[in-house]
Order: sequence, then C-alpha cells, then structure tokens
Amino acid sequence: MRRKKLLYERFLDTGTDEARRQYNEAKTEAKRLVRKAKNEDWMRLGRELERDACGNQRRFWVSVNGNKKERDRMSQILSRDGRILMEEEEVRERWKVHFEGLYREADNPGQPTLCRRVPQEDGSEIAEEEVRRSLMRLKVRKAAGICVELC
Repeated sequence: MRRKKLLYERFLDTGTDEARRQYNEAKTEAKRLVRKAKNEDWMRLGRELERDACGNQRRFWVSVNGNKKERDRMSQILSRDGRILMEEEEVRERWKVHFEGLYREADNPGQPTLCRRVPQEDGSEIAEEEVRRSLMRLKVRKAAGICVELC
C-alpha cells in the first residue's frame, strides 16, 4: 500500500508514462493482496461458523447476528411543519405527540383506547398485574409456547 501511494505521488509529480505504468502495476498488486486477505478472512470465518454450528450454537448465532451491519436506528423524523428533527429530545417529544394523538378519543372517534383492564368474552377482565406475573414466570431464552386455555 505504501509503495502504491509513493508511486501515485511520483506519477502526479512527473506525469510520465513510465510513472503511470508503475503506479498501475502497484495498484493492481494492492487490489490482489486486499482480495486475497479478504478471501482468507472469509474462509477463516466460515471454518469457525462450521465448527460452532456443530458444537457451540450460542456462539454460532452470536457470530451470525454480530456480522450484520448496524443500521442507523433513527431514520428521518419530521416535525409537524416538515422540518427534520435532529436532537434526540425533539425526536422523543415528536413520537410522544404522535402516539398520544393515536389514542386520544377526541382525535379518533370510534378507535380503541388504551386501558388497564381487558374485558374477556366471559365477562371477566385480565388485570395488568396478571400479565406482569405471567411474564415474570417465563423462562429466559425459551419460546413461550401456546397456552391451551387461550385457544
């Protein structure tokens, strides 16, 4: 890489055909080396994933999910007047206003509203505390499954 950079600077200084040829050769060599290093890294990762898929599946899935590129979690949020909101506090306030508007009966007549208790078909209600207790009893990293009573 250093050789390529030096030859590029020489090419810019002199502008000769020989300097251009040397720079192009160095550029081709640098690309070849980078491609080779990337291929070796992918092969190493593949071998590790293969080994972990058979043995340590937790590490396998951490590796697989860890290689996803992080996406910008906050896309453009617009204010009511169409301005892009940049500050985190402004974005939170805008979301707050948005969701308050969704569940305000005056703004959305006939739409369901949030409540603490959910009426059931048999007339009883599910209390928020019942839901919290049930959630606390769930096992960590296990699927909740299907409750026969709910079906």
